[in-house]
Amino acid sequence: MENIISFQISAADDAIHQHICQFAAAEYQSRYGISLDTFPDMFVYGTTPSGEIVACFGASWGSNHYRLTTEWYVPEEALTTYIGSPLSTFPRAKLCEIGTRVVNLPAGCGTNSVRTSVAMSAALLLHLHKEGGQFSLFTADRSVQVIAKQLRVNLMQFGAPDLSRRDAAYIKRWQPYFDIPRGCYGFDLAQAAAGCLKVCEQLSQSGFGFDSSLFDSTTSTLAVSA
Repeated sequence: MENIISFQISAADDAIHQHICQFAAAEYQSRYGISLDTFPDMFVYGTTPSGEIVACFGASWGSNHYRLTTEWYVPEEALTTYIGSPLSTFPRAKLCEIGTRVVNLPAGCGTNSVRTSVAMSAALLLHLHKEGGQFSLFTADRSVQVIAKQLRVNLMQFGAPDLSRRDAAYIKRWQPYFDIPRGCYGFDLAQAAAGCLKVCEQLSQSGFGFDSSLFDSTTSTLAVSA
């Protein structure tokens, strides 16, 4: 059976990354009127059988950034309590952030945006766990709770984003995004991995394809595409 959507990984130095950034930027411009000029370090992205990019979900590593975006929005003491050690001593290579989730399916695709988001989220979280990630942060609207429930991810909730550490120009630019009620969240990638693997195993039997580079082949029984 031909896959409805196939998911792969893209890093900033590969050929497809720029096309994914353009896809994400067009959606943010259309949805919020915001021109994106920075993008995640990597993406899991979905394509149709014809190769059209129809979905993406990005992630960035703490080791590549002075502060991840969500770190600006959450009091440091709250994050310290969550990860169990001060941010100044926690290995930033184990801290990551997910974001820039976009789904734009063509008519007659054979699936829907929620199902696609669940599959893509599961693939991204498994990949981050494979790469050594321990904790992830993100900022999102309430729809994320539907996805987390299906993946059986235990979310830590930090409340609404605190924009007091961002300047007026930043707040003005991103106001259309924050006009939609949003929260700041975190989760343990090891806890998330088991539920995500089960979801990917199920969805791989119903039209979703997952590239072998996304997962640790020594621990996964998932049938993946080479």
